[in-house]
Amino acid sequence: MNDKIENKELKELMANVRADSSEENMLKLLKAAAVASFIVPVDGKEGDFRFHAVSDGKNRRHMVVFSDSASFDKASEGKRQNGIVATFDDILFVVTEEKMGLDGFVINPGTDEVLFGKDMCDMIREQIAPPDESVKVGQPDHWPEKLREMTEEFFKIDKDIKKVWIQLMRRMSDDNMNWLIIIESDLEDDREKYLLDSFRSYIVPYLDSLPPVVVSFREDFARQVTASTDPYYERDIK
Repeated sequence: MNDKIENKELKELMANVRADSSEENMLKLLKAAAVASFIVPVDGKEGDFRFHAVSDGKNRRHMVVFSDSASFDKASEGKRQNGIVATFDDILFVVTEEKMGLDGFVINPGTDEVLFGKDMCDMIREQIAPPDESVKVGQPDHWPEKLREMTEEFFKIDKDIKKVWIQLMRRMSDDNMNWLIIIESDLEDDREKYLLDSFRSYIVPYLDSLPPVVVSFREDFARQVTASTDPYYERDIK
């Protein structure tokens, strides 16, 4: 990772919170964190990242993030560790997804750590990213060249997938673009998550370098998006 991140003000505010976790200090920290970039250690490859998490004595799992490059390098202890740059909003998105099974996130675990519990993350995300204003979804002007062919191939390989919707999603806060992929199947829980992850890994090379967000048709947001849109591809059941 070539990006160097310092976040001197953020680290000073973290120290203040550890010394005095008053509401005033916490609000100052949140204000700084909301516009900061962080380093998130990951395994795997783009489109199929696996995040790191630490557990406490009560088996609560917190996603690991680092406030700056020096803290990230120190935690890696000279070992080669991949990391990605993420915004506070990116981190909240991951932590508040129920399927991730996380209880929050921790900045700089084991050293000058500050922990954000899931209830706080849920509250912050609700305040800064209202669902009806955060994204816009629509059809692309053109489809990647091999996308339909490779989607059809996946349906031949995996018999559990029933329908897939593929649309463009623009995040209004920063104008970032993603493919929104919604998958319908009869699977639940871990089996459904495995299907979503498998399709994501399979289809990434055919998406013209635009990253995908893959979600279940069971989610309320997915049902709203697909209510008046035909599937991109569906199994022919005879």
